[in-house]
This record gives sequence, C-alpha cells and structure tokens, in this order.
Amino acid sequence: NNFIKIPYNQCYIGITSDLQSRLEDHNVPKNYRYCIHKIAENHRIAREIETHFINEGMNGGDGGGDERSNIVYVYKKGVSTNP
Repeated sequence: NNFIKIPYNQCYIGITSDLQSRLEDHNVPKNYRYCIHKIAENHRIAREIETHFINEGMNGGDGGGDERSNIVYVYKKGVSTNP
C-alpha cells in the first residue's frame, strides 16, 4: 500500500478552475509528491468537499473560487508552500 497518512492540520485544501496557476500561487513545487486533486461534478460539490475537510481540520478558506471552480486540490504544507 502506497498510501501515506498525513494529519489534516498539515494540509491545505482549496478549489479552483485553474489548478496549475493556483498551485503556483501557493508556491507548490511542480511534481510535488504530496499534492492531489480531483474534479468535482460542479462548483457546489467542490465547495461542499472543501468545507467538509476544513471543518475536519485542514487549512484553507471557504470563500475562494467562483462558479467555474470544480477542481478540489489538497497539498501537504511544506517549507516552500504558502501557506
């Protein structure tokens, strides 16, 4: 099993319509091992997922994104990421 369990408080979650640009905004290195993303059916579902995991302890802000933001991304915060 290659699954790595990372505590939620060490992770950041967000939603976007432009994944690469958003990861660059967060200073997440290209091919960062500790970054995942999934495409939701629509922005409402993406926001529900984001809000759920923020409530569970992940860092993030549930006010970003717009009606095109259906990509949910999560990364482990590191020394170079913002946050």
